[in-house]
Amino acid sequence: MVVTGVVGGRWRAEVTPRGTIRPFDGARGLRWFVAAEDRWHDPEADPTVRQELLDGTPVTLTRLRVPGGDIVQTIRSVPDGGGHTVVSFDNESRSAVAVVLDRRDLVCARMPSIGLPEGITIEGEPAVFPLAHGSRLEVAIAHRPGSVSIDLTSLPDRDRVAAGWRAQIAALGRIELPPGREGHGLARSATYARCALLLDGPAHPEDDPAEFLVGLGQIARLGEPVDPWLGEVVDAVAMLLRGGDGGGELEWSSAMGLASARSVLELAGEQRALADLHRAVGERLIGPPPTIEEVEGSPLVIALVEDRLARRGDDSVELLPHGFPSAWLGHPLEVHDLSLGSAGSLSFAVRWHGERPAVLWEHRGLRLTSGADRAWSSAAESGEALWAAPVGDLG
Repeated sequence: MVVTGVVGGRWRAEVTPRGTIRPFDGARGLRWFVAAEDRWHDPEADPTVRQELLDGTPVTLTRLRVPGGDIVQTIRSVPDGGGHTVVSFDNESRSAVAVVLDRRDLVCARMPSIGLPEGITIEGEPAVFPLAHGSRLEVAIAHRPGSVSIDLTSLPDRDRVAAGWRAQIAALGRIELPPGREGHGLARSATYARCALLLDGPAHPEDDPAEFLVGLGQIARLGEPVDPWLGEVVDAVAMLLRGGDGGGELEWSSAMGLASARSVLELAGEQRALADLHRAVGERLIGPPPTIEEVEGSPLVIALVEDRLARRGDDSVELLPHGFPSAWLGHPLEVHDLSLGSAGSLSFAVRWHGERPAVLWEHRGLRLTSGADRAWSSAAESGEALWAAPVGDLG
């Protein structure tokens, strides 16, 4: 589920994979339809609909195929005028169409037509907007009654809104992964999860203690005070430890939650709690990581990305602890300012010399090892090395 809204505001809405807006407070949402030269298109039922997030941020682009191209709907939320969700439609097809919305009480720059295409019925007071080839329609939903009237042309466009989201999470580091689902797709899923945490904070610890701790670890790195959360952190840690077998292998999600708890406790200066956590976890092995599908839409997708890139020990950091996924072989990757808690941050990049990966790194005060080349290690705070050609990978 994609959520749209403004950080610090109360209004939230779901954007469905078909581009329908459904406010969480039960208020009226927004559906859209397109009358093209071939037929009437309902995005909720049309098999040609595709949706993506712009750079992984809560800016949705939903494409509907019509003869000769696409009608592209974009949804973004802005704080201007008390908060508005702006919906734009671009006609990238070869012919004129009509965009039909299922309500008329919207902020818009031009008056809609009244008559629906012949034989079409929509509940409420639909608004019909002719949309010529290459033109754009823009409307907005006010987040609260009596909001200040706004000039839609003065609002930040979708690229600026996406850039604003990226700037807000910049302190969490920047990751450039290889193309494909296991690379770009994974990084973008993590970007969205971080933006969602900015909107609504971490999950409740009783709902999912691992998700709560991973989410709290992220917003703590963005400067959120952690002292008010310490009681919940202790409870979440206890729940995760009770859920284990007492001394054997830790489930991957539990291990990621406990690692985040460690970072939060370090930020809070809770040395006694850190010592207790270290004794409880000890040297227990960590179970296999989940697939992207199992954690997508959850803060745990952030942990999945970071754990594939680096895993922190007591006095060391293991780069690529699971080796190279097969989809990454031969492709460069870059990691900038990945947080290591009290140990600072880590940056590294991988380039390829034939079948062998070359790594460049920069960090502070920890020994580096490699899950991709078990024979390699380095205590240097910066440098470069040529690893052995990969043998195994995640598949």
